[in-house]
Amino acid sequence: MLDFRTYGLAAPPHAHDFVQVVMPARGVLEMDVDGRGGCVDVHHAALIPADATHAFEAAGTNTFIVLDIAAQAVETPDLRGLADRVFFPLTPGLRALTAWLQSAHAPSAGPVVDATLANAWSTLALATLAAHPANQATQLRARTDARAEQTWRTIDQRYADPLTLDELAADVGLSTRRLATLFRAAYGTTLHARLAAVRLHHALSLLETSALPIAEIAARTGYYDQSALTRHLKAVHGVTPAAVRRG
Repeated sequence: MLDFRTYGLAAPPHAHDFVQVVMPARGVLEMDVDGRGGCVDVHHAALIPADATHAFEAAGTNTFIVLDIAAQAVETPDLRGLADRVFFPLTPGLRALTAWLQSAHAPSAGPVVDATLANAWSTLALATLAAHPANQATQLRARTDARAEQTWRTIDQRYADPLTLDELAADVGLSTRRLATLFRAAYGTTLHARLAAVRLHHALSLLETSALPIAEIAARTGYYDQSALTRHLKAVHGVTPAAVRRG
C-alpha cells in the first residue's frame, strides 16, 4: 500500500507485521524504533522492520509518503541493510522519486495513491532503496560506535545550548574530524545537520503549541536570534515562523 499521511503528537508505541518505508514530503517526523531515535525530514527517510515497536510525533503541517510492504511479498528486494540502520539519508534518486510522486498525484484524489501509479512508483522506489549505499555489505558493518551514540544523545538533550562541533568532540575525547567521520558512518548524516534538525523540530513544536514570542522560542531552541530561526525555517520549509503560527 502506498499513500500520503499526516501525523500529530505522541502516537503510542505499536508494531505491525509488515515492513514500512517512510519518506518526506513536508515537515519533520520524530520517531523511536526499538529504542533508536531519529527523524524523517528533508534529508532523511526511515525503514521500520516488521514487528519493530515504534512511536512517532510531528508538529505543524506535515505530509509523508508511506509505503507498506507485505511480509509475503516474494519479489521485494533485500533491504536488511536499511532495516539494520532504520534511518538513512535520501539519495538524489530517492529525492527525485518523492518529488515526482508529489507532482503526479492529484491532491483531490485523497491520500491513497492510484493503484497503477502506486505499483510503478513502488517498483522504482524499492529498486532504488536496494541500491542505497547504506543497504550494502550488511555483514561487514560494525556496531554503532558508542561515542557516536553518546553524541547523538547529547544533541537530543542539549540542543538549546550553544553547542559547537569542537565541544561535542571534546565530550567524547575525539578530534572534531574523527567524531564527524564516526557520526556520519553510524547515522548517515552530519553533526551539523542533526543538530539543525533537532532544533528546528522543537522550534516548530513551540510555534504550534505555545503562545511564546518568536524571539523567545528562538532562544529556547538554540538559535542566535529570531532572524536565525526565520532563515533556517525558510530554507528548509519555505515558510516563516509567523506563517507557521497562523497555520
